[in-house]
Amino acid sequence: MTALFSPECAPELRRKARLTASALPMQKRAERAAFRLSHRVIANCLVVQNQLIREGVNPSKIIQHYNGLDLERLKVRAGLRREAALSGFGLRQIVVT
Repeated sequence: MTALFSPECAPELRRKARLTASALPMQKRAERAAFRLSHRVIANCLVVQNQLIREGVNPSKIIQHYNGLDLERLKVRAGLRREAALSGFGLRQIVVT
């Protein structure tokens, strides 16, 4: 498994770690109870997954789901006209005069 970590995100991770460390004990108990009762817990990167494991979440419950877009699905066909694109979504062109 490849770690998705870059130096640019280090300040944000440090900020989140401080927030997590300063969480109220009641909040931490509520989180642990929620994780224990959950069938699945979603982590959006390896760093979050590792943090959840350190906090006691059963690794078999954790699912990684990375944020992002499939750029292939967003490519515009060559020669696609505006009218054809709009009609493909069931929309009509509005002309403002």
